[in-house]
Amino acid sequence: MRFRLICDPARRNLVGELLSSRELGPDDAAPFAIVERDLVDGEPAAVVFDPTRLEALVGFLDAVAGHGPGSPATLAVRRGDRIELVQLRLVLYFETSEAGLLCYTATSSGEVRERLFELEERLPAARFVRVSKSAIVNLAAVREVHPWFGRRLLLRFGVEGRQVEVSKNYVRILKERLGL
Repeated sequence: MRFRLICDPARRNLVGELLSSRELGPDDAAPFAIVERDLVDGEPAAVVFDPTRLEALVGFLDAVAGHGPGSPATLAVRRGDRIELVQLRLVLYFETSEAGLLCYTATSSGEVRERLFELEERLPAARFVRVSKSAIVNLAAVREVHPWFGRRLLLRFGVEGRQVEVSKNYVRILKERLGL
């Protein structure tokens, strides 16, 4: 999501750097503006929008909140004989295997009763990205990106043993999303 940023020029550069690895950032042609407090009389913070485009405002707020319309905050994951609701912010990645679609967190894994492409459609696009035919990763959970064989990448999650290979067909998409 892009927005106009109305603030002190030095802060504009700082905000640009802080947001460079996310899909949020300053764009002078965007339909929304975020305005520094001292530049708006009496307002602690402001998001300026066109009242004729309320659906765009809702889309902006969904993107900032990290989810889109209909996207879940939790996901049902089968672990053994029970089903748990896992918060999406705790998910490292999803990967298909012979056992089905598995959801991995820092402490455990479990089965998800959807197909990968169905899950991809429901996940917040600002947070999750497909990195191969068999995996979707949580960008916020990625701690290291390593070059790998055959123009591929290897993602590590800061949890011992947790890593996902990015196929060469998805490398460009991932690099764009990470701002690399």
